[in-house]
Amino acid sequence: MKKYDVNDFLVNESFLDYVINKSDTAVDYWDRTLRDDPKLADIAETAKKIILFENEDKSCLQQDESEDLKKRIFYSIQKNRTI
Repeated sequence: MKKYDVNDFLVNESFLDYVINKSDTAVDYWDRTLRDDPKLADIAETAKKIILFENEDKSCLQQDESEDLKKRIFYSIQKNRTI
């Protein structure tokens, strides 16, 4: 069985759909998957916080800065995966 890390979730289209768009198909799949695997759920929760940029001090970045940061994180992860 593959060992997953946060980066796996951050680049997974289905997981991004689950977190951002909340499509019915993605929600059904991920709710079931994460309910059945608590360790995976912990990693997914960390990824979800990164995607939604949840932190203690929400005033530290403006909305457009937050979106720009997310894009740079995703770009960096994708770039590192292809190396």
